[in-house]
Amino acid sequence: MYTRQAAEVVGSKVWEAAEEAIVTLKHGLGLGGFMVAMATISIGCMARLAPAAAGPPAFESGYASAIVQPEGISLFKGDSAVLTDADIARILSFSFTVRPQNRLAVMTLGRASLWSEEYAKGQADNARAFMDRLKAAHAVREVAELPMLLVPEKQTVPYLREAGARFQADLLLVHQSRVRTFSKYRTLGKDEVKALCTVEAILLDVRTGIIPYTTSDSETISAKRGENDLNFEETVAKATVEAMGKAMNAVADNMATFLDSHADK
Repeated sequence: MYTRQAAEVVGSKVWEAAEEAIVTLKHGLGLGGFMVAMATISIGCMARLAPAAAGPPAFESGYASAIVQPEGISLFKGDSAVLTDADIARILSFSFTVRPQNRLAVMTLGRASLWSEEYAKGQADNARAFMDRLKAAHAVREVAELPMLLVPEKQTVPYLREAGARFQADLLLVHQSRVRTFSKYRTLGKDEVKALCTVEAILLDVRTGIIPYTTSDSETISAKRGENDLNFEETVAKATVEAMGKAMNAVADNMATFLDSHADK
């Protein structure tokens, strides 16, 4: 089927052929040449009068209809190597409930360098207050720190879950602290420091591998060098410990509140 442009080109070629046939007829080629000329002219008329074919122009390409993606099916083939679509659907439909009388293991990611006795003492006090606040949750039967020997080298969820299971913990709380200090040294007056501490924590259900809750808190403490500080490093250590203690207490409060509010009643 021809488009209108193609028909016009064909028609012009046909008219040229017809004119040549008529000239030939004039030079006396006889009735046969005349019939060829008339047939050529008829074809040319039909080509000129033929309507353009329906549909898009020849230079245009049609668009394929949109593919409807089934709901809940990944668009990436490599995803199934970690979790299949069925696994993800089962995980998302799971409703987490805190069982009664849980044994809670606590694991600290990273160990801060203890550059002063004051800092070491403050960190021990912070850890003790953190554990005591978690013990106050009604859904918790026991709180214990995960031994260093059980901390996995690869600190990913599957290995953390295995460590919690070996420790016979129902729940594993993993937390990490980050501290930044900003110091101002003065020629006149006392040196100043500002300590910013952020504590993040996740709660891992050892039985299912679900992480039902995460929380974080940031605290800032400003301090000046005191009369009893041996040096400015001790001032920095005190500010750091205080900021970290406040952030850890807030995280422990949030975690205990979550455990009690989601306990199976």
